Amino acid sequence: MKKLKSVLKNKSFWFAEYVFISVFREALLNSNSFKEYDYKLHINKLKKENKKLKKENKKLNKKLKKVKQLNKSLINSNSWKITKPIRSIKNKLKK
Repeated sequence: MKKLKSVLKNKSFWFAEYVFISVFREALLNSNSFKEYDYKLHINKLKKENKKLKKENKKLNKKLKKVKQLNKSLINSNSWKITKPIRSIKNKLKK
């Protein structure tokens, strides 16, 4: 009988502890400080993502600039100018 009482006491102790922890956890999750901390974590994550996207954007802009320069040099080249009549005839024949 003593063992049964000690087991029941232990179970009620663990249950009370579980209830306390659950209530405390819920209170913590709903507290402004936790929400503020969560928002700060989210903001930091967004800042890192923004930094990564800016870096990628910078690389793509450099690549675009190079492609535009290459296109401009091709259009201004002598071979492009010389072959213009051939291209125009070819385009007329396609229609």
